[in-house]
Amino acid sequence: METLSTFWQLDFHVLKLGPYSLSLIEVLVVVFSLTGTYFSRLGWLLTLLANVCFFLFFHQIQLYGLMAAQVILFIFNLVWGIRSGTTNGQPIKKLDSMGLIISCIAIFMPSISLVLALIELPSYFPEYFPLPATFAMLDALLAIGSIVATVLLARRFTEAWVYWIIIHSLLIVVLAWKGYYVATAGQMVLLGYAANEYLVWRSLWRQEKK
Repeated sequence: METLSTFWQLDFHVLKLGPYSLSLIEVLVVVFSLTGTYFSRLGWLLTLLANVCFFLFFHQIQLYGLMAAQVILFIFNLVWGIRSGTTNGQPIKKLDSMGLIISCIAIFMPSISLVLALIELPSYFPEYFPLPATFAMLDALLAIGSIVATVLLARRFTEAWVYWIIIHSLLIVVLAWKGYYVATAGQMVLLGYAANEYLVWRSLWRQEKK
């Protein structure tokens, strides 16, 4: 019998539609990530809950890089929430060519080391990671990319939304491949939000430059 002590497990189902079983943790991931995005006043608290749920969710679907990234993002969002988004009044900026190159290096270089760590995790910590990592290279790129995109977003760079568009697009493919269709739909909504925000920020940047 299922109990609340295992509510974060993927086999704790809230709905079954034919062969598809919807787990509670998948629902929570979608609910908290979407509400954290669209509700500004308490958004950072909801985002923290989304980080926790994503941590549990990614661990169970063997995306260990994205799982680890949630720890860093949780700390970042916690500090950001306590400071009440002190950079919100800053002007919107664009990365120059060198800044864009550096941001790409900041994603790709750590990802190489992270891939090696992800591959070895089940060997060194089999009790915590009994199954091998899946999509190790893509997982690493998404994990590091989400951290870089979050930092750029806090610094008000329009390219942050470009990175988020790429991240959400790739996550849609990965989650659909793994068969988590509600989580996939959630990423589609977030993709639309990121695309819209990019257009808005680009328009504001052009107005500030006039």
